[in-house]
Amino acid sequence: MTYNEVLPLDVVKNYLRIDSDFTEDDNDIERMVRSSLQWIEMYTNHIVSKRDKTYHAAMCKGIDVWDYPINSETPDDRCRQLYALKSNYSGMSITLNVGYETLEEIPSALLDAALQIIKVWYFEAEKQSNTQLIPQAVKDVLFTYKRFIAC
Repeated sequence: MTYNEVLPLDVVKNYLRIDSDFTEDDNDIERMVRSSLQWIEMYTNHIVSKRDKTYHAAMCKGIDVWDYPINSETPDDRCRQLYALKSNYSGMSITLNVGYETLEEIPSALLDAALQIIKVWYFEAEKQSNTQLIPQAVKDVLFTYKRFIAC
């Protein structure tokens, strides 16, 4: 599932209240869809587009994977059930299949956050008064999905 399948152009244009006949900005909107979903993935480690991803060991200390969900079998299935893989895997890298398999599995809050980001980027980017292109309300929602270690 591609980013533009997660949030199709017609859905985004409807959210932005853009007439479907207006196609001049379609490429820009599709780029914003990809960028917003990639930003959400980097911020939360929730992977919205299923794919194989290779993880590399850091200084031979093992491989920590915080991406969610992990679809591959892992060396320790207990870790997989926690949706984090913290292993002493001795290799230099491991490739796992990660990401939501269907659109229905993706939390709607993440999709709504992406739409809000796109709205700000589309309508507010040219305003001189706008100094923050990711609204704080969106960051607050995404923070509840952020995956991290609490020590």
